[in-house]
Amino acid sequence: MNEINANYYQAVQSYLHRPALISDPKRSNIFLFDSTVQSDIHKFTDSGELDRYISSTSKPSTRIISISSRISTQPLGITETSVRTLINAYDIHHSFLDRLLSFGDKPRCSDAGHGGLVMQRREHGAYDVHYLFAYPEAYDNGQSVAWTTRQTCVFHRFDPSGNENLWIFLHAGPRTKLQTAIEADISSGAFPSETSWCSFHLLALATYLWNWRWYIRHLGDGIERIVEMALTLNDADLQSVNQSSALNLLKPQYLEDNLAPVKSQVDVALQVVRKLGELNSSLYSQGFIKEPELWKIDNVLAHHRVSLEGSISSVTALERKIRGISQLLAVALNLRNQSVTIEINNRSLDMNRESVDDNATVRVVTLVTLTYLPASFVSTLLGMNLFDFNDPNGKMNFTVSPQFWIFVVIAVPLTALTLGFWYFMMRRRLKNRKQSDCGGNTKFE
Repeated sequence: MNEINANYYQAVQSYLHRPALISDPKRSNIFLFDSTVQSDIHKFTDSGELDRYISSTSKPSTRIISISSRISTQPLGITETSVRTLINAYDIHHSFLDRLLSFGDKPRCSDAGHGGLVMQRREHGAYDVHYLFAYPEAYDNGQSVAWTTRQTCVFHRFDPSGNENLWIFLHAGPRTKLQTAIEADISSGAFPSETSWCSFHLLALATYLWNWRWYIRHLGDGIERIVEMALTLNDADLQSVNQSSALNLLKPQYLEDNLAPVKSQVDVALQVVRKLGELNSSLYSQGFIKEPELWKIDNVLAHHRVSLEGSISSVTALERKIRGISQLLAVALNLRNQSVTIEINNRSLDMNRESVDDNATVRVVTLVTLTYLPASFVSTLLGMNLFDFNDPNGKMNFTVSPQFWIFVVIAVPLTALTLGFWYFMMRRRLKNRKQSDCGGNTKFE
């Protein structure tokens, strides 16, 4: 038995951005169909009911279990306990758990390369095949057609003898296109999974893989608009960069981010198609399928393979184109920056010239002031009341007032104080400048 450790899910939950499985069994969303029961598809809204059903009923030749989340970014509609019951009941390899843990959140760029097909041969000749792949899906956002990326997972146990055929589908969202197509096939009564081992594999591929071409074209249209904008960009546009035009200049980076995981996601789907082709050839070589079925399946897989290889080539071409346009925009912005730098330098040069002219004017004013300063000082000094040029008799006589010492006592200390303050400030400024030069910092006063 391949029993699951009871603490496995709790051990990895800390690495999950959101839980992959529901905790409330009453919020389950599970569909089940058994080929031996001639009735409608069973719908379980309680995981406990699924556990009891699996435990109380015998395994039919074909059983289909479809598990969906309520919305694409919510956990799968099954509890951890029911997953453990299902996997232990069918002895499913623990690698299938990695597929379940990919749900509960949108497909991440860091997981773009995960999900390839895993195939295991069992003791009694049965094959276990499971894989997960991402796919784009269009929706109407009210203004135009927008795209989002979702994922789906398929598990298939195929016994060539026909004794056991188990399908498990995991859907990111309710009533997905694949879920609807499966129900339509079951309701038709043909039940193709009993006539062809690859029927539901081909159904899953046909339902989702064709969207890659149109999603890549959607990204290509966005890149073409950026190319047209870049080729018609002129200096006037660069000079009047506002919020709207700035967002346009950032669009290449946005489109490149959207394009980044696409090649890996398409490559995973391509690997699934190739592995299914290898399994188909192996079954034919062992005599489990006949030649008409071999070619029928190979032809469909070849179509998907060519389409996906073309998508990868298209993504490569778009990557080269967006890198080229990003470089073109970078050159244009660099030229604009150089133009702005030259303009700033020219303005700085004009300001320096004006500063030189101002300095020359200051020097002239200083020279004139120094020229007239002695005469001004003498006239001011002699104009004070401390000097008398006439005696009381009216005769010319130069006399110094006995209070002249007051002028000396006040003027000399005041002059010394002024010169001392100037000297102190100069020394302080010089000291601060030396400290800033040593510390690499500029200090302004």
